[in-house]
Amino acid sequence: MSQSFAVSMSPQLSPSFDSARRASRIVAVLLTISFWLTLVWLIALPALLIWPVGGWGDIAGVTVDPATLSVGHRAGAIFAILLGTAPSLLTLHHAARAFVQFASGEVFVSTAIAHIRSAGLWLIIASFATAVEQVLFNLFAAVSPIAHELRLRPTLLFVGLAVYVMAYVMAEAQRIAADNASIV
Repeated sequence: MSQSFAVSMSPQLSPSFDSARRASRIVAVLLTISFWLTLVWLIALPALLIWPVGGWGDIAGVTVDPATLSVGHRAGAIFAILLGTAPSLLTLHHAARAFVQFASGEVFVSTAIAHIRSAGLWLIIASFATAVEQVLFNLFAAVSPIAHELRLRPTLLFVGLAVYVMAYVMAEAQRIAADNASIV
Protein backbone atom coordinates (compact mmCIF):
# COMPACT_ATOMS: atom_id res chain seq x y z
CA MET A 1 0.00 0.00 0.00
CA SER A 2 1.47 3.31 -0.98
CA GLN A 3 1.92 6.21 1.38
CA SER A 4 -0.57 8.35 -0.61
CA PHE A 5 -3.23 5.64 -0.43
CA ALA A 6 -2.84 5.39 3.35
CA VAL A 7 -3.10 9.16 3.79
CA SER A 8 -6.19 9.28 1.58
CA MET A 9 -7.77 6.71 3.89
CA SER A 10 -7.31 8.97 6.94
CA PRO A 11 -10.48 11.07 6.37
CA GLN A 12 -12.44 7.80 6.38
CA LEU A 13 -11.42 7.02 9.94
CA SER A 14 -14.25 6.37 12.32
CA PRO A 15 -15.44 9.28 14.50
CA SER A 16 -14.54 7.12 17.50
CA PHE A 17 -10.91 7.39 16.38
CA ASP A 18 -10.83 10.85 17.98
CA SER A 19 -10.36 9.30 21.44
CA ALA A 20 -7.55 7.11 20.07
CA ARG A 21 -6.02 10.19 18.43
CA ARG A 22 -6.13 12.06 21.77
CA ALA A 23 -4.59 9.11 23.62
CA SER A 24 -1.89 8.85 20.94
CA ARG A 25 -1.01 12.53 21.38
CA ILE A 26 -0.68 12.08 25.14
CA VAL A 27 1.50 8.99 24.77
CA ALA A 28 3.61 10.73 22.10
CA VAL A 29 4.21 13.69 24.43
CA LEU A 30 5.13 11.44 27.37
CA LEU A 31 7.52 9.37 25.25
CA THR A 32 9.09 12.51 23.79
CA ILE A 33 9.62 14.01 27.26
CA SER A 34 11.18 10.73 28.41
CA PHE A 35 13.40 10.70 25.32
CA TRP A 36 14.70 14.23 25.93
CA LEU A 37 15.24 13.70 29.66
CA THR A 38 17.20 10.52 28.94
CA LEU A 39 19.22 12.24 26.23
CA VAL A 40 20.11 15.18 28.51
CA TRP A 41 21.15 12.71 31.22
CA LEU A 42 23.34 10.78 28.74
CA ILE A 43 24.95 13.98 27.48
CA ALA A 44 25.64 15.15 31.05
CA LEU A 45 26.98 11.76 32.16
CA PRO A 46 30.56 12.27 30.89
CA ALA A 47 30.86 15.24 33.29
CA LEU A 48 31.33 12.59 35.98
CA LEU A 49 34.78 11.98 34.50
CA ILE A 50 35.82 15.43 35.64
CA TRP A 51 33.65 15.78 38.76
CA PRO A 52 33.27 12.33 40.34
CA VAL A 53 30.63 13.10 42.96
CA GLY A 54 28.17 10.95 44.85
CA GLY A 55 27.82 7.22 44.66
CA TRP A 56 27.06 5.23 41.55
CA GLY A 57 24.83 2.19 41.76
CA ASP A 58 25.23 -0.63 39.32
CA ILE A 59 22.31 -2.61 37.99
CA ALA A 60 22.43 -5.02 40.91
CA GLY A 61 22.34 -2.15 43.42
CA VAL A 62 25.97 -2.06 44.52
CA THR A 63 27.10 1.48 45.29
CA VAL A 64 30.50 2.54 43.95
CA ASP A 65 32.32 5.74 44.95
CA PRO A 66 33.59 7.17 41.63
CA ALA A 67 36.26 9.23 43.39
CA THR A 68 38.06 5.97 44.28
CA LEU A 69 38.26 4.96 40.60
CA SER A 70 40.91 6.05 38.13
CA VAL A 71 39.84 8.23 35.19
CA GLY A 72 40.13 5.19 32.91
CA HIS A 73 37.87 3.09 35.11
CA ARG A 74 35.36 5.96 35.42
CA ALA A 75 35.38 6.32 31.61
CA GLY A 76 34.78 2.59 31.22
CA ALA A 77 31.91 2.65 33.71
CA ILE A 78 30.34 5.63 31.94
CA PHE A 79 30.75 3.83 28.61
CA ALA A 80 28.94 0.81 30.09
CA ILE A 81 26.06 3.03 31.22
CA LEU A 82 25.86 4.69 27.79
CA LEU A 83 25.93 1.31 26.08
CA GLY A 84 23.13 0.01 28.29
CA THR A 85 20.94 3.10 27.95
CA ALA A 86 21.30 3.83 24.21
CA PRO A 87 18.91 1.06 23.04
CA SER A 88 16.23 2.35 25.43
CA LEU A 89 16.74 5.87 24.09
CA LEU A 90 16.23 4.63 20.53
CA THR A 91 13.15 2.66 21.61
CA LEU A 92 11.68 5.87 23.08
CA HIS A 93 12.44 7.77 19.87
CA HIS A 94 10.81 5.27 17.52
CA ALA A 95 7.79 4.70 19.78
CA ALA A 96 7.22 8.47 20.06
CA ARG A 97 7.45 8.87 16.27
CA ALA A 98 4.92 6.06 15.75
CA PHE A 99 2.46 7.66 18.18
CA VAL A 100 2.89 11.06 16.51
CA GLN A 101 1.80 9.41 13.27
CA PHE A 102 -1.13 7.68 14.98
CA ALA A 103 -2.22 11.05 16.36
CA SER A 104 -2.16 12.39 12.79
CA GLY A 105 -4.42 9.55 11.69
CA GLU A 106 -1.61 7.77 9.85
CA VAL A 107 -1.99 4.31 11.27
CA PHE A 108 -1.21 1.89 8.45
CA VAL A 109 1.44 3.94 6.66
CA SER A 110 4.86 2.51 5.93
CA THR A 111 6.72 4.98 8.13
CA ALA A 112 4.56 4.25 11.19
CA ILE A 113 5.06 0.52 10.67
CA ALA A 114 8.82 1.06 10.27
CA HIS A 115 8.92 3.01 13.56
CA ILE A 116 7.01 0.23 15.34
CA ARG A 117 9.39 -2.38 13.91
CA SER A 118 12.41 -0.30 14.97
CA ALA A 119 11.00 0.21 18.48
CA GLY A 120 10.55 -3.56 18.79
CA LEU A 121 14.07 -4.25 17.53
CA TRP A 122 15.63 -1.74 19.95
CA LEU A 123 13.56 -3.19 22.78
CA ILE A 124 14.95 -6.65 21.99
CA ILE A 125 18.47 -5.21 21.94
CA ALA A 126 17.79 -3.37 25.24
CA SER A 127 16.92 -6.68 26.90
CA PHE A 128 20.48 -7.89 26.26
CA ALA A 129 22.17 -4.51 26.66
CA THR A 130 21.22 -4.30 30.33
CA ALA A 131 23.16 -7.50 31.05
CA VAL A 132 26.15 -6.30 29.02
CA GLU A 133 25.99 -2.97 30.85
CA GLN A 134 26.07 -4.71 34.22
CA VAL A 135 29.04 -6.90 33.32
CA LEU A 136 31.05 -4.00 31.88
CA PHE A 137 30.14 -1.67 34.75
CA ASN A 138 31.24 -4.28 37.29
CA LEU A 139 34.45 -4.84 35.36
CA PHE A 140 35.37 -1.15 35.12
CA ALA A 141 34.15 -0.24 38.61
CA ALA A 142 36.18 -3.14 40.04
CA VAL A 143 33.09 -4.75 41.59
CA SER A 144 33.31 -8.48 42.06
CA PRO A 145 31.02 -10.16 39.51
CA ILE A 146 30.45 -12.96 41.99
CA ALA A 147 28.96 -10.51 44.50
CA HIS A 148 25.63 -10.41 42.72
CA GLU A 149 23.57 -12.16 40.12
CA LEU A 150 23.36 -11.22 36.46
CA ARG A 151 20.00 -9.61 35.77
CA LEU A 152 18.56 -10.46 32.40
CA ARG A 153 15.41 -8.71 31.17
CA PRO A 154 13.24 -11.44 29.59
CA THR A 155 10.15 -9.22 29.78
CA LEU A 156 11.82 -6.65 27.51
CA LEU A 157 12.79 -9.45 25.15
CA PHE A 158 9.27 -10.87 24.89
CA VAL A 159 7.58 -7.47 24.60
CA GLY A 160 10.14 -6.46 21.97
CA LEU A 161 9.46 -9.64 20.01
CA ALA A 162 5.70 -9.03 20.24
CA VAL A 163 6.05 -5.43 19.03
CA TYR A 164 8.35 -6.52 16.19
CA VAL A 165 5.88 -9.20 15.06
CA MET A 166 2.98 -6.70 15.34
CA ALA A 167 4.78 -4.49 12.84
CA TYR A 168 4.93 -7.37 10.40
CA VAL A 169 1.22 -8.09 10.92
CA MET A 170 0.46 -4.40 10.26
CA ALA A 171 2.60 -4.49 7.09
CA GLU A 172 0.69 -7.55 5.89
CA ALA A 173 -2.63 -5.84 6.66
CA GLN A 174 -1.39 -2.82 4.71
CA ARG A 175 -0.56 -5.04 1.72
CA ILE A 176 -3.96 -6.79 1.86
CA ALA A 177 -5.75 -3.42 2.03
CA ALA A 178 -3.80 -2.21 -1.01
CA ASP A 179 -4.69 -5.40 -2.90
CA ASN A 180 -8.37 -5.03 -2.01
CA ALA A 181 -8.38 -1.35 -2.97
CA SER A 182 -6.94 -2.17 -6.39
CA ILE A 183 -9.74 -4.70 -6.95
CA VAL A 184 -12.49 -2.25 -6.05
